[in-house]
Amino acid sequence: MEGPRSTKAALSVTVDRKSRYIIISKVQNKKAKNKEKVLTFQLKSLQSLQKSNNPIVRSMTTDNGSENTNHKQVSEALNIKYFFCHPYHSWEKGSVENTIGRVRRCIPKGTNLYQYSTEQIQWLENQLNNTPRKCLNYQTPNEVMQQEANKYKFRRYMKNKEAQTQSLEINRWGTSS
Repeated sequence: MEGPRSTKAALSVTVDRKSRYIIISKVQNKKAKNKEKVLTFQLKSLQSLQKSNNPIVRSMTTDNGSENTNHKQVSEALNIKYFFCHPYHSWEKGSVENTIGRVRRCIPKGTNLYQYSTEQIQWLENQLNNTPRKCLNYQTPNEVMQQEANKYKFRRYMKNKEAQTQSLEINRWGTSS
């Protein structure tokens, strides 16, 4: 999401499709190197929520803008698949377009993005992630993302618990059941 053409500042908006969890970062310009750094940082912070080896983020869908030319570096750094929308097919990344519309309620089009601090952008991100959504059964994106992250932990915990129970039975009776 960019500001007026006279300034170079932009916002990098990343949305998880399943949970609608949003990460917004301010970038100084729309150059590919800056976008690569910000996107890698955003996705690593999102993947840090996971509690298992199964990644929360498995793929990315972006537009064909010049800011996405370093997609191979991002893909290799995070071990994710990268997909591109067809030109002028913005509905192929509808979650991002919807989120940008939500951001535009607070930051109108044509507003200079330099006037917003990182704290203000974080506040906006927090507000969006704590707004209940009908498509999420009136849960917030934060709640759904937390459930998604914990789901893998619970599976791993159950497998470990089952293995411990079986080993106790083997030790107690000398044979497995």
